[in-house]
Amino acid sequence: MIDSSNGLLPHGFSKGNPIVISSVQATGNTSATLEKNGNFVLYEMYSNGSKRELWQSFDYPTDTLLPGMKLGMNFQSGHKWFLQSWITDDSPAQGPFTLGMDPNVSNRLVIWWHGEVLWKNRLWQNGHSSSSFINSESDYFS
Repeated sequence: MIDSSNGLLPHGFSKGNPIVISSVQATGNTSATLEKNGNFVLYEMYSNGSKRELWQSFDYPTDTLLPGMKLGMNFQSGHKWFLQSWITDDSPAQGPFTLGMDPNVSNRLVIWWHGEVLWKNRLWQNGHSSSSFINSESDYFS
């Protein structure tokens, strides 16, 4: 439910206080739309019929990558798109694994475990890539 007093979009659940998933404040009417591609978008609506995007879920992926989502970094704004594992199947708290693009090398995927590089693929060349394990003794992949 969108809070009509401030335009914020808190996410409520049965136990505890609601979690605010968008802190972008709107001055006018707000509307939320779940698009066909799975992107949940919060808009500010204007009286002339136009609208402005305030927030979208595709900018804050969790543990699932859908078509149209990004992995990487916006070097102008510093915003990063990455996947983060859940702590358990029932708890969406951040788990130990992160998948994203290497911030220092373009065209390289990296998996971090508790912030340490666990796996990375070799640089993509001519449309091909391969992978390499940082720790070949790792029990995390079989």
